[in-house]
Amino acid sequence: TGGGDKDSYTDLALRELGHTRHVTFKVPFFSAAINRLVSSEHLMVVPEHIAVNLAKHWDLAHKALPLETPIHQYWL
Repeated sequence: TGGGDKDSYTDLALRELGHTRHVTFKVPFFSAAINRLVSSEHLMVVPEHIAVNLAKHWDLAHKALPLETPIHQYWL
């Protein structure tokens, strides 16, 4: 999970389906998780454009979420 102390849209959507996620590590930036991802079977939920870009540069697969979440706006 990227930093933050609030429930994410993913957590809320999973909760509505009766599921929870198990967070194994937290990072301050998406890029900080890459080395951990490529050497494990962890999952990371990120905006689609970030997933597409990461998959171009790393041995990662990207898939659409099997659940609906609201559009998440953020500013750089």
